[in-house]
Amino acid sequence: MWDDFGMPAPFGFYLGLLAPAWRWWRPFLIFVGASLVLEVVQYLISVGIADVTDVITNTLGGLAGFGLLRLMRRRVTTRTLVTICVVFTALSVIAAAAFIASPIRLAGPHDVIFPSPTARP
Repeated sequence: MWDDFGMPAPFGFYLGLLAPAWRWWRPFLIFVGASLVLEVVQYLISVGIADVTDVITNTLGGLAGFGLLRLMRRRVTTRTLVTICVVFTALSVIAAAAFIASPIRLAGPHDVIFPSPTARP
């Protein structure tokens, strides 16, 4: 799935903005449930490897984002936090679109043929 401790953090951040009065255990259940659903779907469609450690790291990352938002609320207004989210979301969408539209491919060129050293002209 996300395979990284930092990737689910925006999910926790956004959830904290959407439900500011929730205690920590509600987002915890949502992070575990969402991660389980995604891992099951990943297993069913045979994309990657479904792993319990992904569920754990995704949940911890979501809680880290939720906790980070709680800490930031003490120093920054909600309006500023929403602005930060909008800017980073827009930059992420632009970066993803640029990556998808880029002509760079990981495979080598297919039109170049190297003659065998033993081949005769």
